[in-house]
Amino acid sequence: MSLINQMLRDLEERRGDGVQSPLKSESAAAPRARGGRLLPAAVALLALALLVLAFVWWQSSDTREEVAPVVVEATAAPALAPLSTPRIDAMQPARPQTTPSLQMLHLRGEGFAPGCRVAVEWGEGEQLLPPERVNRLDAQRIQLTLRTGERANHWSISVINPDGGRSAPHRFESLPPMAAEPAPTKAEVRVAPRIESMEPESPQALGGTQSLTLLGQGFTPESRVRVAWDGREKLLPPERVSYLDQGRIEVSLRMGSRAQSWSLQVINGGAASNIHRFETRAVDAEAPADAEPVLRKQQRPFSPAQQAEQAYKEAYELLQQRRNGEAEKRLLDALRLAPEHLSARKTLAGLLISEGRRGEALELLEQGLEQRPGEPAFAQLAARLRLEQGDQSGALALLEQGMAGGANDAEYLALAAALYQREGRFRESVGAYQRALSLNATNPAWWLGLGISLEGAEQGEQAIEAYRRAAESRALETKLRRYAAGRIEAIEAARKD
Repeated sequence: MSLINQMLRDLEERRGDGVQSPLKSESAAAPRARGGRLLPAAVALLALALLVLAFVWWQSSDTREEVAPVVVEATAAPALAPLSTPRIDAMQPARPQTTPSLQMLHLRGEGFAPGCRVAVEWGEGEQLLPPERVNRLDAQRIQLTLRTGERANHWSISVINPDGGRSAPHRFESLPPMAAEPAPTKAEVRVAPRIESMEPESPQALGGTQSLTLLGQGFTPESRVRVAWDGREKLLPPERVSYLDQGRIEVSLRMGSRAQSWSLQVINGGAASNIHRFETRAVDAEAPADAEPVLRKQQRPFSPAQQAEQAYKEAYELLQQRRNGEAEKRLLDALRLAPEHLSARKTLAGLLISEGRRGEALELLEQGLEQRPGEPAFAQLAARLRLEQGDQSGALALLEQGMAGGANDAEYLALAAALYQREGRFRESVGAYQRALSLNATNPAWWLGLGISLEGAEQGEQAIEAYRRAAESRALETKLRRYAAGRIEAIEAARKD
């Protein structure tokens, strides 16, 4: 039974004598006003708070077998001047397989701001992925988990920055496992690829595995990469070569810790590209050519923070190859070396949740909050896990710790607002809902929640407008829309009395 249905059943079981559930009849019965003529409003408000929290949680939960499309109303949001515009350049894998399980995808691009969200669209609906399934690694990389379902489909994915800036949609197809990238035809195989440049142009010799991106033309999903160094050469194994598109290939290469000369060549069947040559540079080789001669410094060992970053990068590459067990070990290594490493902790928590190990994930996040008190990414995810355990007060306490950092995260604020409502702290709930809606005015469940909290705070006029916004949205369940319409009628009738 889904969480929303369970909460509906709880509502029916908890009804008091004469208190009619808003989901029991076609015309929603209004909670009674003070004075004995109407039933106590507090009972109905508490019941509806439970229902709205369940609906908000259900919308962002990743426990369903498939995510149902949500049709988003074109509601006018407050005008926000975007400070930046994110851009998606590529996704890996380019064509994910269909699967009822969560799978990890990697976005590459520019301008991914801290706190950014990811919206996915398929069929006729769009949904924001819950924050715990999105891991911003840096301004150019996002790691996310997505359930594509068992049927092939057309998808688009967009990145939304906290200031409102939104990327152009990146479109892709999910394909059955046997219908992955089509094999190149013989004509395609005979076309020689060409390497035009590489990013970065001159990699540092860091002593570990690094990702390099080859830019050019004529690359195919079957392209292989030959590498040569110090008089030796070899073909890289397929798991270390990622085809992004016809103009880009990403390779994982271990280049040692000393400066060397290297070359790369792309092979398409019997056709080979030009040879791209480059030099790695030692980490301390930064002095200008005209500098005064100095004694050569002995290279110092990497600091724990540098070793942790290297372990994290290796874990990231292992996750791309779906070698989750090895990736988990390297993430634990990173946290042992640098417990404050934010990305390593977030990535490991996401990995544990995707494997159903929620207790371990909660412990990991709470340890992170000891290292970084109030970190909103940890607080929100830990609060959701606490809420799953039925610890409402503990969940709210965690959210309050990170409220300063979560002030520009609409999902964070809406979750806090719903919990304030459950605690009967209506004025605080109103403030949190209003801030969330100023960032994203398209979520009808938040308008309904705002209406309930405004009514609880005895602000009937404002509650009518919030209820109206909820009642007019087709994205909200029919029974909840009827409840919102019923509350409008009840408040207006009470004013006439």
